[in-house]
Amino acid sequence: MNKVMKRLWCVILLFPFIARAQSSNDSTEAKGIRFEQGLSWAQVKAKAKAENKYIFMDCYATWCGPCKLMDKETYPQKFVGDFVNARFIAIKVQLDSTGSDNPDIQKWYNDAKSIQKSYQVTAMPTFLFFSPEGKIVHRFSGALPDSLFVRLATHALDTNYQYYTRLEKYRAGKMAFADIPKLADAARDNGYKKLADTIARYCIDNYLLKLNESKLYTENNIYFIAEHTNTSKDKSFDFFYRNRTKIDKVANANIAEGVVEGIITKEEINPRVWPANKAFQENPDWKVLTEVIEKKYGVELAERAVLDAKLRWYNEKKDWPQITKYTIQKLNKFGLDTSGVLGKIVANNIMYLVVFKHSDKKAELLTAAAAMKEIVKSMPAVAGDAYYIDTYASLLYKAGRVQEALLWEEKADSLSQHKDKDIPGILEKMKKHEPTW
Repeated sequence: MNKVMKRLWCVILLFPFIARAQSSNDSTEAKGIRFEQGLSWAQVKAKAKAENKYIFMDCYATWCGPCKLMDKETYPQKFVGDFVNARFIAIKVQLDSTGSDNPDIQKWYNDAKSIQKSYQVTAMPTFLFFSPEGKIVHRFSGALPDSLFVRLATHALDTNYQYYTRLEKYRAGKMAFADIPKLADAARDNGYKKLADTIARYCIDNYLLKLNESKLYTENNIYFIAEHTNTSKDKSFDFFYRNRTKIDKVANANIAEGVVEGIITKEEINPRVWPANKAFQENPDWKVLTEVIEKKYGVELAERAVLDAKLRWYNEKKDWPQITKYTIQKLNKFGLDTSGVLGKIVANNIMYLVVFKHSDKKAELLTAAAAMKEIVKSMPAVAGDAYYIDTYASLLYKAGRVQEALLWEEKADSLSQHKDKDIPGILEKMKKHEPTW
């Protein structure tokens, strides 16, 4: 699963809260998790050991919205309580302090600070899980709906999933290489970016890059390696640099190009154009910069990276003639990245918000229109395509090809079923030969 999809997945996880909210109070007798009250940390550990139960610790803050969502939607669920109460001693630990804290919370102040420091709790809620002997075994940060929380708690009982248990196994050199990427992902998800990169680098250098091509060139491997390639000194950088075409074909996206250009930008362009993250006041010497990069990485990568730097530079200056000029130049040299839905959306936005809105040059408008025509031809012509067609029609119209533009704008209006608020108005202006920009 690629990085983008993972982030989308994390957002999607919150939606079940909505569905469950209607049934969370179906029964006034339903009881959720029983959190221990009045016990010290030492007493909680003693109770867990005596009852041979794991410990579930909810680290929260009074200002934390997702923490309150857990209290309202997840913890009260009966099946959540049934699962957790049978297997865990549950405790809530407040990590901030307020003037209204009761005596029990105040007694936990020192332990709360120690727990926060020892386990590097920086996001809330953070769930910590301990063995019956009081040893940390698993963790997770972020609100979860009921069913996924139960799955998390189930994993906390299983040594094959426990984060700290797996980390210990890795450090002892007892983890199979094939299992290491998941550990790196878990470290990243828990906020340990440097640790995740260290684990990933070990796996990439000593295992993945040594696989034969049939096993190495998979979408999962490529995205994993890309996520943990940070400098030109990484072995994986050379892998992306030398195999860009093949890698991007497997990934069905410009992953290798993105990794390589990103590192070139970070190492070669940013220090010269944006030192200390601040742009030079004067126009950079783009020619010299291009020559420097060419010597290391060749003409194509130098042109691509410098073009993107120019667009970034002139965008900061709000210099629209230069922005449109280099947008069209990049389009002519390298085309549009229209891979996937996101690629098409980004391309559409660039052609509309940059070229259509800010260019009066017929040649630029028609070049952008030709690019949009290719996107429109690739679409199945459903309601959602109206915006792409509208962009295409708008570019044609501003370039002076009015009749052709009218035909396409009418199609956009028809596809949107006349419900879009903007398209009908644009169509009427086109019919009256009025400006639409």
